Order: sequence, then structure tokens, then C-alpha cells
Amino acid sequence: MIEEILELEWEMFQKTQNIGGRASCQDDKRTFYLMRESQWKVMSQAVLKQYYADLCEAKNQGRNMVAEKYGYMMENYDPQGFAAIQDLLPSKSERETDLLEQIIGIHMGWYEEVEKQIPNIMSGGRPLRSSQDKMGDVSIETYLRGELKTYSETSLEAFLLFLGECKKQERNLVRENYQEMARAYGYESLWEAEKRMGEKRGARS
Repeated sequence: MIEEILELEWEMFQKTQNIGGRASCQDDKRTFYLMRESQWKVMSQAVLKQYYADLCEAKNQGRNMVAEKYGYMMENYDPQGFAAIQDLLPSKSERETDLLEQIIGIHMGWYEEVEKQIPNIMSGGRPLRSSQDKMGDVSIETYLRGELKTYSETSLEAFLLFLGECKKQERNLVRENYQEMARAYGYESLWEAEKRMGEKRGARS
């Protein structure tokens, strides 16, 4: 199912139009698959099933969920640009907005915990909070909110239920996601990747 999800996402990513022309990351299928696969590997079957259903429905309707994600993201860092495309994006109900904000709250708590554990890795990525957004450098929070706005209410419910189970088990999905990425890049563990990143930063300073 993850492979089918990745194929649909990549197809939509290829059709996404960038204001400045085709982005270089649209030609990097390996990195796209690595990053997205690391995210989906830590999810439950129920979440994967519902999200896959969303992708299939969107495709059948001629919608591009990846393009919609980037459109929703503009609301925070480019309000004027967002106003020009807002009517093209599916509106979100009060219920959906409440669900996705609960999900974001849990995830951002996990990110803050992970930021303290792997500062070298985190410092090389996106800023954490939407308050830090600027053109060309969008935060993790804004990116996550944009993605979640493409999910159906059923997917958001499944996702929030899964996160509640993870919290009871004292799992941190953000850390697990980074662990999957570290292994995909050839490190034995997340902690080895953090150490190597620290060494590289030290060598450059």
C-alpha cells in the first residue's frame, strides 16, 4: 500500500506547477520516495488505508492533493498569493479544522522533544514554527498544516485516533520518522546520524 501511495503522490508531484517553473526536487525521485516512505512507514494500516482512499478519490475527481498542499501552505507565508487561489482549493469544515489542529498540536510537541535530542539534524532542516515562515523557507508547522488540509475528515479521524494510541504507548512518531530516514541514508541509527552531522558542522566551523 505504501508503494501505491508513493506512486500516486509522485504522479501528482510531477503535475504540480511552480510559480518559478519546474522545481529541481521534481527531478529527484529517489529523495522524494525516501522522505515520503519514511513518513508512511511509521503509520498504522488504518491511516494508510484512509489516506490511499483520499488519493484515489482525488485522482478520480481530477484533483491534485500535492498541489493543494502547497496552495494551503501559502496562506501563512504569502497571504496575497493565497487569496488569488483560495477559491480553487476545497474548503475545510469546522470539524476537519478542529481535528487537524489537534494533530498538529501533538506533532509539534513531538518535534520540540526531538529538536532537543537531535539538534544537529534539526538545525539543517526547516524552521519549526509558522511564526518563522518566510518566502522560500517554510516551517514544519505550516507544511504539516498544508498537508493535513488535503486529508478527508475520515482520514483525519483515523490519524488522530492513531496518535492517541501512540501517546499511550509513549511513542514519538516524529523521532521514529527521523530514524527511518537515517536508516534509509545508510546510518545504523538516528544517533549515529546525529553524531556525524555534528562532526560535519564542527569541521566547517
